[in-house]
Amino acid sequence: MGKLKLGDRYFSTYIGSSDIDKAVGRIASDIDRDYASSGSLLFIGVLNGAYMFAADLVRKVTVPCDITFIKVSSYEGLASRGNVTMKLPLNCDIEGRDVIIIDEIVETGLTVDYLFDYLAPMKPRSIAVATLLFKEKMYKGMHTIKYPGITMKENLFVVGYGLDYNEKGRTLEDIYILNEDHELQ
Repeated sequence: MGKLKLGDRYFSTYIGSSDIDKAVGRIASDIDRDYASSGSLLFIGVLNGAYMFAADLVRKVTVPCDITFIKVSSYEGLASRGNVTMKLPLNCDIEGRDVIIIDEIVETGLTVDYLFDYLAPMKPRSIAVATLLFKEKMYKGMHTIKYPGITMKENLFVVGYGLDYNEKGRTLEDIYILNEDHELQ
């Protein structure tokens, strides 16, 4: 199991890149099946964290689609601030379109609920969520997570594959968990 140090914290490998790729492929297949006749599918990636997942997912989806990005913020260090802030709003018309929000991780549902409230008045045909990681036991959101990739049974802090610790670790191809032992051995 690989270990690394990011800033003042140590992390251990949790999910390897091949397992991530399988989860992304499964989500893409489900989306292809569900939106085969959509004709107006739009992915909205949530920056910064979802950029790797969004790129990999959209490349695997075979139905015609478009992609755009928004940026929201709810985290500082290891914990959520308890509110969501819009940093980069949507820059296109979504009226009558099938929208899939791409987020790298869904925990409490705070961001998901915020994004549904933000997008719904723009009159899309439908809104769904695709997430690579889903902390099902922590989820208290009002909306169904239609496309969960990997369900995490425990509440672990993770980095890699777009996820960060104080802006470090986003470019790692594997996902790592916080190692409280504070050692690399």
